[in-house]
Amino acid sequence: MFGSTHKSFFGPQGGIILADEEHDEVMKEKIYLRFEDNAHWNRIAALTLALAEMKEFGREYAEQVICNATALAKNLHSYGFPVKCPHLGFTKSHQVVLDFGGYERDKEIAENFSVQI
Repeated sequence: MFGSTHKSFFGPQGGIILADEEHDEVMKEKIYLRFEDNAHWNRIAALTLALAEMKEFGREYAEQVICNATALAKNLHSYGFPVKCPHLGFTKSHQVVLDFGGYERDKEIAENFSVQI
């Protein structure tokens, strides 16, 4: 399994590759880590702490992320933003999707739109 360490869970910016013992040797044969990364000991220490916290609090953290994303989506929707899927509860993950009508419209809104709350 691989992914980012700062999107999927709370951790320092970077990436991570995880493997079980069965796939460990294959990973070692296919990836020469000195070409993939270098050691940033502060990031490694922060990642170690984040992994320990994820082991202890990961489920609750993930549930709260979904609650936060849902609250954001509901509030954006209440202000008239075109949040997708209100009939489905807006989101079941950390992502909130808004539909402004296509790329050109999205770009225009991103560059020129501000809201006073």
